[in-house]
Amino acid sequence: DRQLALHAVQQCWEALEFVHPWIRSDREIMLVAVRQNGLALEYADRSLLSDREVVLTAVKQDWNALRFVSAELSEDSEIVLCAVDQDWQALQHASKKSRSNRSVIQAAVRRSGLALQYASPQLRKDRDMVLAAVRQTGDAFVYAAQELRADKEFVLAAVWRNAAALRFVDPELRADREVALSAADWG
Repeated sequence: DRQLALHAVQQCWEALEFVHPWIRSDREIMLVAVRQNGLALEYADRSLLSDREVVLTAVKQDWNALRFVSAELSEDSEIVLCAVDQDWQALQHASKKSRSNRSVIQAAVRRSGLALQYASPQLRKDRDMVLAAVRQTGDAFVYAAQELRADKEFVLAAVWRNAAALRFVDPELRADREVALSAADWG
């Protein structure tokens, strides 16, 4: 019965694995579960994966819960930002639309420049975004659009901020004296 299931889930969210499927569609029971562990969202009825409050509660508890949310809510910038604020790798579970959202990508790049790998092609061409990522970690330059990696003016700015970016510069520019000096000035 419902009361027994609620009591079991209050004791341990993992009880969801053994309850009748209709219990997993009970909003109150699922809220109790995801407050304990956001990954309990995995057991939620499909209808609750589109319930903003249930999903946001789960993601606040554990960013990994983002992988279970509905397609619609994986585009919700507040939900995605909540996950990204915990760990930039949450972007791997974000929608294409979220990966094109400048504020979402900026938040992720602040945590790690490597988040640039999940950014839309348009944002990988964005000079400010790429420089912010490279400033965080030079290895992020590998995810910059090819035209930026071949643009001398941009390459000078990038290697000046982090010499490690030099490894991913267009080979012709890597041999350029001015670029090499800019990288040497870093630090």
